[in-house]
Amino acid sequence: MTTNIPHESAFARGDHPDHSAVGSLVRALAPQAGIGPEAMSYYIGYPSQDEPANVDGAVLDTKVRIYETYAADDPVVTCADASACLSQPGFGAWLRRSYPKGESELRVS
Repeated sequence: MTTNIPHESAFARGDHPDHSAVGSLVRALAPQAGIGPEAMSYYIGYPSQDEPANVDGAVLDTKVRIYETYAADDPVVTCADASACLSQPGFGAWLRRSYPKGESELRVS
């Protein structure tokens, strides 16, 4: 299962509060749903902006297609096609990064 980095993690600093709130809720409820910590991946959001791009090829293509669906309903994020999505300041670079952390890597305080 995948979700956002939880609020309790050092990696949440600088992320949007609703992202880390979702991560915290999913982390708290996963055991009740029978999902063990080893099955969880927590993705770093906005704080990944300083990390190098690590997504390309077919994975990037898929990520952009999903993002286009999201962008269609977000007035701040507009992109008519993959090229437009990838050229957006900030968002285009974010699409090229993906940094998951497992439970043992969260640096929870």
